[in-house]
Amino acid sequence: MKRRRSCASRLVSTSAEAGRSPGAGWLSTGPTCRSHTLRRRHRCGRGRIYPWPRVPGHSREWRPGLRLLLPALDGARALCLVPGEGMPYNDSTLFPEGPMHRLLLALALLSLAAPARAQVETWRDVTLYQIVTDRFFDGEPSNNDLGGTYDPSDGYRVHGGDFQGLTQRLDYIAGLGVDGVWISPVVLNARGEYHGYAARDLFAISDQMGGEQALVDFVAAAHARGLLVILDVVANHMGNLIGSFDAGYPDYDPDGGYALQWWNPSNRYPAPFDDLSLFHPYGEIQDFSDPQQILGELFGLDDLRTELPAVRDILADAYIQLIQTTDCDGFRIDTVKHAELGLWQDFAP
Repeated sequence: MKRRRSCASRLVSTSAEAGRSPGAGWLSTGPTCRSHTLRRRHRCGRGRIYPWPRVPGHSREWRPGLRLLLPALDGARALCLVPGEGMPYNDSTLFPEGPMHRLLLALALLSLAAPARAQVETWRDVTLYQIVTDRFFDGEPSNNDLGGTYDPSDGYRVHGGDFQGLTQRLDYIAGLGVDGVWISPVVLNARGEYHGYAARDLFAISDQMGGEQALVDFVAAAHARGLLVILDVVANHMGNLIGSFDAGYPDYDPDGGYALQWWNPSNRYPAPFDDLSLFHPYGEIQDFSDPQQILGELFGLDDLRTELPAVRDILADAYIQLIQTTDCDGFRIDTVKHAELGLWQDFAP
């Protein structure tokens, strides 16, 4: 999968109410920005996106919005409506631009050439069928042991489910009467983990699960049946390739921290996460009721310095690429409570 940076020309809405502390995170995509419907507005029916300042004069109350530069509008500023409590529109309702706005824009890159796709007015009305891909159906046995961890007799190892299997069982899923599917993370994992939550490379689709083209084919086939596809993503951590031999490790130490190193110098994350300075050195969470520790390393999974603009930009680039490649309909964001609030304010203003 080729790494690329781009500025999309469409906008995003989010189902988390503005000003509310995030729980499980959801980001949803919407149609193109040229006055197409995006989301419900407080008093006036359906929310729309307008070139700023040409907003309808009769609309006195708006959802919190976001001012962005849109290439499709020739650089004109625009107002993006998002769910939340209604409030009078003024400059205070506009959030300043941040390093992840490319991701917010790309989250609306849906193909308008798929009329059969389910139309989402609010995610509260959507019924999703959750699937751990490896545990669902083995549609292509040749990819089962690409990570060297295939053993269907062991509950902690790969069982063989893949994107091909998802595609082959779409008629069954559609027959359940659901609106869409939410599948486990799709990226390449560090040690061939079956679940997908221990990434090696956020820019590469797991070959063990079928590879990029099989994922693209699955999303297209789901859309052809009117099903939405939500991808699980992780913005808090990677796999478990980094640690320390310092005394006390992995006990949580927010003051001194530890000297990090690669467990195996020949087994590192590919660029850009081959830089140890992009990871927290404070050790693992010992007390999950401690609000400071909750931001630490989770079960040995290498904890990203998500407060760094450079890390936020990398995450944005990775998930922009995922949207552009797959044409997915949204993200379910894992481990929201284990990253600082500022990340999510950037991710979903």
